[in-house]
Amino acid sequence: MSDIIAAMPALAPGLRGTQLLPGAGHWLPQERPEIVSRGIIEFIRGL
Repeated sequence: MSDIIAAMPALAPGLRGTQLLPGAGHWLPQERPEIVSRGIIEFIRGL
């Protein structure tokens, strides 16, 4: 998994960062809604 994350900047130009949420799966908005909402707000504020 860490290899894929390390390769992301080359695969996704303009990537602003990554965040791992231990124990979460593919439904992050449902599994970790507070963290996802906070991340979206921070991203929008950074535009």
